[in-house]
Amino acid sequence: MKIAFARAATLIAACGLSLSLMAGCSSATEDRPTETKDSAGRGAGTTIYFVRHGSSLFNEKGVVMGWSDSPLTPHGTAQVELAATALSDVDFDAALTSDSGRTRRTADLILDSDVTPIATSDLREESYGGFEGGTDEELWVPVLKELRLPFDLSKTTDGDIWTNPDLLDAYYNTPHDEIMDAIADADPRGMAEGSTGFNTRIAASIDKISELAEANPGGSILVVSHGGTLAELLEKVDPAGFDYKNVALGNASITTATFDDGNYNITAVNESPQEHRKG
Repeated sequence: MKIAFARAATLIAACGLSLSLMAGCSSATEDRPTETKDSAGRGAGTTIYFVRHGSSLFNEKGVVMGWSDSPLTPHGTAQVELAATALSDVDFDAALTSDSGRTRRTADLILDSDVTPIATSDLREESYGGFEGGTDEELWVPVLKELRLPFDLSKTTDGDIWTNPDLLDAYYNTPHDEIMDAIADADPRGMAEGSTGFNTRIAASIDKISELAEANPGGSILVVSHGGTLAELLEKVDPAGFDYKNVALGNASITTATFDDGNYNITAVNESPQEHRKG
């Protein structure tokens, strides 16, 4: 398994949450099994390319996004164009994307005109309800209060709440479902979906991806979604190959998996377009 842990400047920046936690990358490589071919000369298993959307305006302004949308910036478009180049030798048979504008634009930039992506609301980012459009501080201060966890705002440096050790400790040591439910409970508008709705969408997304993979044996599938959604999905299909809390999926990053006999095997994680091209 080849893993590129690109510890990006944002851990959940797809939601507009600027977790300035990680820098640099590390990799590990294992021998891959010999690939078998079917009668058409294609791989016996289906290859699935999971791509996070390019950087959006809200990403770059540090705004909580979720189901709210904002366009790709020129920088984000350039990121996706690099991903398109890295994937230019892939003959995609089908594509699935979130119905958000930033993911649909990302898919359009990657795909040839003869492949029309299927857009689904199941692949949307986590919903942050009434917190969307606000700052990280406006989200996390009431959420940590809801979780009854200690939080001292004075420990924050450089105006970045993700430098606060209390928040980092809460994030890494609290199950994701509990965090999502606390967001829903703390949401003053009562619009955040919570863990039940999110996990239902993830399960439906996995079913859709599996159906596409089964319909295209030996083929290639593109899936374009968001940082939080992809992380949850990848950990569910291959827990040994992906760790939600310790991988920061970068904008326009590429994570690759094979699908065979109903099983997913993640073979490359969070590669930048340049890393994927080299690999």
